Amino acid sequence: MKRHAVKNTRESSFLETARILGLKRTDGGWDETGNGVIADWKGRKVQEITKRDMIVLLNGIADRAPVMANRTLAALRKFSNWCVGQDILKDSPCNGIAPPAKEDSRKRVLTDDELRLVWNAADSDGYPFGPIVKLMALLGQRENEIARMRRNELDLDGKLWTLQASRTKNNEPHTVPLPDAAVAILKDKNLPKIESKEDFIFAGHQGKPPTAFSHAKRRMDEAIAAANNNKPIPDWVFHDLRRTLITGMARLRIALPVIEKVINHKSGTFRGIVGVYQHHDFAGEKAAALDAWSKHVLSIISGDHRSNVIDLMGAR
Repeated sequence: MKRHAVKNTRESSFLETARILGLKRTDGGWDETGNGVIADWKGRKVQEITKRDMIVLLNGIADRAPVMANRTLAALRKFSNWCVGQDILKDSPCNGIAPPAKEDSRKRVLTDDELRLVWNAADSDGYPFGPIVKLMALLGQRENEIARMRRNELDLDGKLWTLQASRTKNNEPHTVPLPDAAVAILKDKNLPKIESKEDFIFAGHQGKPPTAFSHAKRRMDEAIAAANNNKPIPDWVFHDLRRTLITGMARLRIALPVIEKVINHKSGTFRGIVGVYQHHDFAGEKAAALDAWSKHVLSIISGDHRSNVIDLMGAR
């Protein structure tokens, strides 16, 4: 972790690697969590771990969490390759192991009614996951980016959130114009200010950012079912909020290049020669797009769908 992962991968990535291996970051370095790969293989030398050991571990994980089995293989493959490079291992025991699970690209987009149910469930869940989920719905940024938001990244008077390259998936710095609804969430006087070493907006009693998203999802699912005649929302995850924003902005006729800039995504639009010579930051267009989307979301929450008449010329 110290010599490779922290130096060469973004924060959310190396923290996920640590979680899979069974480590947590502390002020003094890294401690065991009692879970993950270390818990399964504790007391064994890394040179003793065989390909068969890898397969047995991954199959056990795949039986209960297929996608996590793929993530575990990826983490172990990186670790094993690093060990080979350090002459700790002669060969990687991951060689020739295929990902245990097939992953299909998700296409789930929440309907307006589902988005309203999720928003209301987030409202009832409270700090910290309630405001985090609301900001995910309004801004379309990634779960970890919002959960690990820091005060020094925010200019609430200027309505701007600035992420350094180390905080983003594509290692590109990113600015997010904040619509009024997002600013209101972040300025809410009921939002507790918990002291933390890294000045996180959302921090627990130990000053660490929240990670128990699965527990929050379970609570929100229960709240959704209770508010919807015992009918839960089928097959949804928090990340679907990002896809819902992307699709919703397209419905509002916001131009694709603007949407890509909003979510800090590089596709063919900004690759190659365009990426080299095109330096317009789309700040105004991004602000207009997020403002239009937030007004649309609030109209859904209130049951007033008049947002179809929003002037979107500035976002085009």
